[in-house]
Amino acid sequence: MLFTNRDTVKFIGLSTFEICIQALCLLIGSVLIAFKIEGDLKLSWYQVLSPMFAADGLSIYFTIIIFLRMIHKGDNKGAYARTVWSALLIILMFTTKVLLCRALELQIWKQTYVFTPLFILITLTFFRMCKMK
Repeated sequence: MLFTNRDTVKFIGLSTFEICIQALCLLIGSVLIAFKIEGDLKLSWYQVLSPMFAADGLSIYFTIIIFLRMIHKGDNKGAYARTVWSALLIILMFTTKVLLCRALELQIWKQTYVFTPLFILITLTFFRMCKMK
């Protein structure tokens, strides 16, 4: 069973526009990763994954805009809840990407510490999904 757009937005906590930005930057980053692995690019891993870092920055920017709009409408409780969830989500994704870049730069192949923020993110998302209908 696939999720609808409404369910995906509710479970992840990001707007449709933010999800599209993340997906587009993931596509661009994947192309750059393929070029880096093939040896066509002489960039560092931080530079290769820079579109994904840019997506995180844009997501934080849009989260602040949505927070201010919700406060302006008078939905204080919802604004704080959404902002905390979105910030936590983006911080954990950003931390995973930084740890991955560091592991790739230093040629460390022990991946347990690299993906720990991602496992925490998945666990929190499952709790969020169970809390909702």
